[in-house]
Amino acid sequence: MKEFINRCLLNSFVESFGIFHQILTLVFRNNEKDYNLYFLDVIVESNIKDFDNFSSDERTLLIFMKLNLKTLTRVEIEDKNTLILYFSDIWIKLNAAGNEYEFLQIGGNSQEKVEVLIVNSDGTFSIF
Repeated sequence: MKEFINRCLLNSFVESFGIFHQILTLVFRNNEKDYNLYFLDVIVESNIKDFDNFSSDERTLLIFMKLNLKTLTRVEIEDKNTLILYFSDIWIKLNAAGNEYEFLQIGGNSQEKVEVLIVNSDGTFSIF
C-alpha cells in the first residue's frame, strides 16, 4: 500500500482541493497524470494551528488552502487508520473517524490505465 501511495503521489503537487459530493478531496498532479485523494469520514490534524477557532470542517478546508500547489515530499502510514502527508513546511495527519467503511481512496487515470487504492478503516486495502 505504501509503495502504491508513494508511486502515485510522492513529488506531485496539490493542484486543487475541496468538497466533492460531500467528500473531502485533494487533487494531486505529477508529470504523468492526476491523482484524486478522497477522504471518507476522516479527522484531519496538522501542524498549522492558525485555525483552531474554526469548526472542524472549516479548519480542514483552510488547511487544504495552505497546501495548494505544495509538493508532497514524504508519506507515512502511522497505523492501520492513520496516513500522514508531509509537504515542505506542513504536515497533515488523516485519521479514520471510526466508521466501518472505506477511509480513503486514491484514484488516477491516464490513457493507458486506471489505478485505484481503497483503504478500509480496519486497515485492509485493495488495489485495482
